[in-house]
Amino acid sequence: MLAALYSNAISQSAKRLLLLTIAISYCGRECELTAEDPYVSVGLSKIVVNPRQASQTIKRPISCEIRVPMASTQPSLRSCITFLTDFGTRDTYAAQMKGVALGINPDIQFVDLTHEIPPQQILRGAFVWNDSVAAFPAGTIHVGVVDPGDGSDRRLVAAEIGEYRFVCPDNGLLTVILQNASLHRAVSLDNRKWWRKSVSNTFHGRDILTPVAAHWSLGVDLAELGTPLVAPLFTLALSNKRRGQTSIIGQIVDVDRFGNLVTDIEPNQLPPHRTFLRFEIGAFHVNGLSTCYADVDEGEPLVLIGSSGRLEISIRNGNAAEELQADFGCRVVARWERAGS
Repeated sequence: MLAALYSNAISQSAKRLLLLTIAISYCGRECELTAEDPYVSVGLSKIVVNPRQASQTIKRPISCEIRVPMASTQPSLRSCITFLTDFGTRDTYAAQMKGVALGINPDIQFVDLTHEIPPQQILRGAFVWNDSVAAFPAGTIHVGVVDPGDGSDRRLVAAEIGEYRFVCPDNGLLTVILQNASLHRAVSLDNRKWWRKSVSNTFHGRDILTPVAAHWSLGVDLAELGTPLVAPLFTLALSNKRRGQTSIIGQIVDVDRFGNLVTDIEPNQLPPHRTFLRFEIGAFHVNGLSTCYADVDEGEPLVLIGSSGRLEISIRNGNAAEELQADFGCRVVARWERAGS
């Protein structure tokens, strides 16, 4: 005899994340069972208790009553996996990765950060990735695939950094994230148990990184996914911002679809007390720091603190990248005069 309860609040991830307690009443007595007991099975949308298998603990149960108190009071907990790649959206690569993940954990919630990182531009991907992850709940698994070395002997890694989990090639994609958060644990993904059975040398994102992330979302511990790293994670050399008494030199680290030029200069690197401020990119310059795009007339340039928390060069209702002929890596100079100088 099977007694089953269907509840929208129960999910594959909830089985792993919550200690689900089921009270079975029989003959006026109760026995507390959990989802880890061998005679309790938690599926995507149902809990099944087999009293016959449970009879070693519960002798001849006359009735079964399954109560799930959190069903009406707790939101459904679903594992979240995000993707950042240079695949673009014309081909099916990103969709194939999601298909592989769904075959392992059908209850995953996917978020596409972007698939439009320019091909092979690892450092650009590193800045975009860093700017994105803080918007997500702690424990989110972030998968990054900007991988010119696909199929080579470069390492593939999984890491716990700050409040988040990351799966990616060890090629510098974590460079900026590691500057802003602490590394807790990291492993090399050498345990083939968590890979797809068939692995292509040109698509490790689908055949290794994604299945590892999906298994991780089901509660597999990081230590089971591979061998703990001995050598540090690889990081790319960042252009050093050179700060003088009255200037700082940085660079453009991203260009969004509006043509806004995102720099690596942070507001706290500018002196708080100043009488003059000018930004230069090539022969072009902008005076002052605006608070929003509407501070200037349409078609006028401005510099403001963008959503990344860094300085951004823009043209209101225009495309700064096109009009200034600027792109990733271009030098940006901020100059100022200190108050009282």
